[in-house]
Amino acid sequence: LVACTHHITRARDVAAEYLFNLIMSFSSLMCDLQLLYAILDFLTLLHHEFTDEYSTMYNFHSECTGIMLQLTDNYKVPNNILGKL
Repeated sequence: LVACTHHITRARDVAAEYLFNLIMSFSSLMCDLQLLYAILDFLTLLHHEFTDEYSTMYNFHSECTGIMLQLTDNYKVPNNILGKL
């Protein structure tokens, strides 16, 4: 999940494709509350970055799930990630 925010585009694409295939193959994974909370928390962190174009923060940490994201300084990257997920 965190690899979907990698600074290399190809790595992001492979991670997103892997995550998609994993969830499509084992849809019961979405019943796991830890995974569901992690996905929702991940999307919340990305949305925060996406809504603040002029933010100088590139490292995000969630207290709820412990997810740490390191995003590039390119504003378009979170938008692309959200679009693919």
